[in-house]
Amino acid sequence: MDSDLPTQALRDRWEDVEADLEATAAELEDEGWTTLPLHPGDVTTRIGRDDGPAGLDVMVAGNEFEALTEQLEEGAAFSETAVFRQAAGGVAFLVCVLRDPDRRVAVLVPAFYPQTGEDAQALAEHAHDVGQVELHVRPLQRDRVVTFTVDDPELVFPES
Repeated sequence: MDSDLPTQALRDRWEDVEADLEATAAELEDEGWTTLPLHPGDVTTRIGRDDGPAGLDVMVAGNEFEALTEQLEEGAAFSETAVFRQAAGGVAFLVCVLRDPDRRVAVLVPAFYPQTGEDAQALAEHAHDVGQVELHVRPLQRDRVVTFTVDDPELVFPES
């Protein structure tokens, strides 16, 4: 299910998320990290229908995707994860920070998902069942994918 931000208030909240993303990247850079903040053109909730992967599908511009794959080709291994989460108007907004502490490289992935509805519930249940949430980062052409794993689904889908 594609989830577009339905109102100006939610668009404003997304702008706040993007500002948080840039501020977090700047803090990491001040600490000596190389950062790659991504700027999605679309985020889609995938629940694994038609044998496709479950998770959040994050589409980014080709130049950002290329910079990401270059980091991976140079040996980056993102073993540490932090997730900053807030909710407004039935939508959860995330900034996922994936770090390679050895190379001091961090990728910052903003995302969102609807908190209600069948797809949101199915994805949350799947994440808790398998013990992880996958972030599938793709370029606009959708011909390649880089998948990151958040090993604690509670960071993305808190059970309340």
